[in-house]
Amino acid sequence: MSAYAAKAVETLRAYLEANLQAELTIVETEDSLAAGALTAPVAYLGYEEPGDNRSPLVEIYETKVDAIDQRNALWAVSAQVDFTHNFASADAGDTFTTMRRYFTAIARCVLKNPTLSGGVVGCILTGADRGTVGDKSAGRHAWRFEWIVTVHSALS
Repeated sequence: MSAYAAKAVETLRAYLEANLQAELTIVETEDSLAAGALTAPVAYLGYEEPGDNRSPLVEIYETKVDAIDQRNALWAVSAQVDFTHNFASADAGDTFTTMRRYFTAIARCVLKNPTLSGGVVGCILTGADRGTVGDKSAGRHAWRFEWIVTVHSALS
C-alpha cells in the first residue's frame, strides 16, 4: 500500500510546487499587495520533518490509506499538507491576515484542479486546522490541511 501513498503524496507535492506561486500572485493582486509580499515556500517536502524550521515551508505526507475498490485499483490516501511560516513581527493582526492569505492560496490552488493535472482521480479538502507544527515558538504559525487523494494504479 505504500506505493499508493507515495503516488498521492508525490503528485500533490509536485503539483503544489509547480502551481502555488501563481496562486500566491493572484492573492497578492486581489488584496492590493506588492509583488512578492507573500513569500514562496523555500521547500516542498514529501514527508513530515518537524525539526525543519525553514520558512515558509510545505510538508506533504500520508496519514492513512484505504482501499476503495481493490478490483479496480482505487485507493483513498489521507494526505496532510502542513504549511508553516516564521514571523519576526509581534503584530498578531498582520500575522493572522498573512496566514489567511496563504490558506486561500493553498486551498484554491488544489480546488481549481482537483485531479492535479490528471495525476490523480481526485483531491478533496476535508478540513484545515490552524496552530503550530514542529517548533512551538511564538513566531512560528501553521495551517494543517487534510486532503483525501484518490489514486488509481495498476501496480503489480
